[in-house]
Amino acid sequence: MPKKTAKLQKQINLKWLLISFLFPIILYFAFRQITVKPEINVLTPETPVILELSPRSTTLNKVGEDISLTVLLRPASFHVTGAEVEIKYDSSSLSYKGTKVNSLLPTVAVKPSASEGIIKFTLLSDIDKSPADGPGELATLTFTLKKKTPSLVRFTVNTQVSALESSNNVLGLLKHAELGTTPPSNDGQSSNSGQAQNLVGQTQAPTPTPQSPSVNLAYPEEDQAEVESETSPETVVYVPTVPVDPTVNPSFFARLKEYFRKLSLSLSTI
Repeated sequence: MPKKTAKLQKQINLKWLLISFLFPIILYFAFRQITVKPEINVLTPETPVILELSPRSTTLNKVGEDISLTVLLRPASFHVTGAEVEIKYDSSSLSYKGTKVNSLLPTVAVKPSASEGIIKFTLLSDIDKSPADGPGELATLTFTLKKKTPSLVRFTVNTQVSALESSNNVLGLLKHAELGTTPPSNDGQSSNSGQAQNLVGQTQAPTPTPQSPSVNLAYPEEDQAEVESETSPETVVYVPTVPVDPTVNPSFFARLKEYFRKLSLSLSTI
């Protein structure tokens, strides 16, 4: 009996030792952005975290044609723990069919949904595996062409990425996708086959065919800073990273707190 009692007491002491060790760590990650005044995380052009829609430019030839766009994550030197993605599309020319979540950040915190031309979803890393530290595919979006007008599918300013290395939004670059349509020629046949009517990022000379007056991007003026330069399809505008502010989007970072809490609890049961 004394041996069993001593063994039980040793297990209890070990458990309390683990709890006392993990408790300050949990508090540190849970309240870091509140107790420590965050600074703007300035990313250098050489090491940004990039979210990209691929393919960057596509030509659609007929109404009813499907197009799939993949959301690519390039985390650079960061270990990405989560991504809150918001994508805007022209619902008058595109019909949203669905989103397939891939394995890079497999935990779906907020299921993909679409409303009024906005697609939203939130993905986290697997609690039993390491965060994403290499490039890969977050999700694949599928659309159907409703009307033959060029349009732009783009990330909004509400898109953000979290990583172990920073309490800030570490997103540095956004690369959008252009969906062009083949304009009809005078005889009713398609002209310039495979050539898209690009809205932004043109490198080729404009085609003689005038742009349809019905084309309307309908994007707010404050979002235009993220749209890529007209000089080159590979030229992008760096998006300033935003320090963590619980009043801006508390739900996203609250979910990250819960993620680290569960991770710490799982370690304490080992």
